[in-house]
Amino acid sequence: MPDAQDAGGGGESLLNPDVFGVVGILAAQTLRIWINDAVDFVGKAKGAGEEMASRFEEMREAYVKGDQEAAMFDAILKQLEGRK
Repeated sequence: MPDAQDAGGGGESLLNPDVFGVVGILAAQTLRIWINDAVDFVGKAKGAGEEMASRFEEMREAYVKGDQEAAMFDAILKQLEGRK
């Protein structure tokens, strides 16, 4: 998943007087702070989501392994019961 910073282009244009004008630079600085906070939040959410996906993958693999081991024991049990 791409980073949130890649979407905004880094915010260099916010301090460009040609974009917001000289008077609008204060508003642009406020907007830049808000954008940086949002990028930080999205980055943390992405990291947490990737960690959870990794944990679920490990759990899924553990369940598959457990199911395979249970099937193996069931097969051994059936063989032993057949010998009686």
